Amino acid sequence: MEDCLPNFIFEFPTEILQRILFFSIISRLKYDEDSVRGTSRALNLRLVCTGFDALFQSALFEARLLDDIRPYGTPLSRSGTLEYWPSTRKPAAQKLWHSYLVYRVLNEVDPNVKRYVEVRGIANAICSETGGDLLQTIKDLCWLGLAHQLGNAWPLPHRRIIRGQVALTPVPAPSKNNSPDVSLLSAAAYLGCISLTKRLLESGNDPTEHDMLFPCPMEAAALAGQVATLQLCQANVPLREDKHLFYHPMLEEVPRIKGTFNFAIAGAAARGDMETLEIALRPAFLDSTTEDVPAHRGVSFEILRFAKTWEVFSRLLSFLPPGFLEESKYAEPNSSELLLHFADLGNFDIAKGLLDAGAHTRGHEWQLGMHPLWAAARQGYEDIVDLLLEYGADVNQATVLYCSTVGAAVRSGNISLVKKLLSQGGDFREEAPRGALVVENVPMLELLLDHLDAQGRISHLLAEELLELASERNMIDMWMFVAKYITLRMDVNWGSDSEVEDL
Repeated sequence: MEDCLPNFIFEFPTEILQRILFFSIISRLKYDEDSVRGTSRALNLRLVCTGFDALFQSALFEARLLDDIRPYGTPLSRSGTLEYWPSTRKPAAQKLWHSYLVYRVLNEVDPNVKRYVEVRGIANAICSETGGDLLQTIKDLCWLGLAHQLGNAWPLPHRRIIRGQVALTPVPAPSKNNSPDVSLLSAAAYLGCISLTKRLLESGNDPTEHDMLFPCPMEAAALAGQVATLQLCQANVPLREDKHLFYHPMLEEVPRIKGTFNFAIAGAAARGDMETLEIALRPAFLDSTTEDVPAHRGVSFEILRFAKTWEVFSRLLSFLPPGFLEESKYAEPNSSELLLHFADLGNFDIAKGLLDAGAHTRGHEWQLGMHPLWAAARQGYEDIVDLLLEYGADVNQATVLYCSTVGAAVRSGNISLVKKLLSQGGDFREEAPRGALVVENVPMLELLLDHLDAQGRISHLLAEELLELASERNMIDMWMFVAKYITLRMDVNWGSDSEVEDL
């Protein structure tokens, strides 16, 4: 594509090229009442050429496109986030989102626009206490934000269409019905600021609370492996009448259990640090003979989902009843639901451990028929796909509302994975070539059309759908590719040159 660009474009000053990219990003977006479309097309601009790639991030950030979408990490993520960033295999996505949050925190001045200004204020307070570098502190706190529920930490504005224009209704800050400095306490615990953590705890802040910005202080400390601040939090949980902890985006009902707290266990499990995990499971201040600490330590099915390693998973599993993996409140055993979750995260070791423990690959009807092979294919995890195929996964197992497994792999952009699934007998419907067209992946679309052509399955209907979709989205190059491809194989006329120019 770089060869198609006029040479004089690269003689422009950097500022001009960035403005070109900025307006190119804006022009590719379409807003409707509830969402923004065209993000894939906008993000594909970075692939135009090396020179564009170097300037793309600054233009993207200036467009604030990422304010309008959630950083979905997985199709199975109930919280709509990147999940816990230490546990995932999407470093490029994590780095992009983190860089964007840092950019917004550094540049936003309106406190009513999400909570970027609040993060900067917390960073200033931390630096005043520690003398630390402000930029580095902001970077650290934005990682902490990624570890939580970004959909709430950085809430989406409500979109309204007024006279054809998009209007944004500001999202109010969460009500402060908990400890006033709990977000500052989370930041201090996460960064290991012992003196500030101690002072905030002595002021009555509850380390099991949060106000939707960061994880609760106890969980933040465990996630960072800050043993000293974790122990401070454990020893300073105030007595409360209610029996359950504050809301958590990934855990369901979380009861208060003497001497141990589910949030801390979740953070330590996501970190994958056995020393921190053991402290979370049984705080050091408890006497080893204490009898009223329950044997299960608050470990549950939901806690297992946070495990980063098989060692951590096995340790957590040891607190649950024998046969727990074979049991379930649904039709399928717990092991199979967990396999779906870890296949989606790309955690090979835990996925293999579950398969060796007897988990099957069929998935769950109550989750719309989604199955582990589909989830791994959608994320482009070729090693997980190989593992599941080795254990007998059905490449053509259907889902209820989602596309085929091949179609899921197409969306991942992993062309070698798509070839592998096709070689294993994988079939697909029209959603697969449509998916390749939407993201303007010409090699992928050509592969799928070649596969259909070899089987004599290219129809006028499919061709018309692809051309209509390309026209609807103003993808002239994709329209031309499809028209040329089909014309060479079918006796059709797709319109005059003037009709093509009208796209």
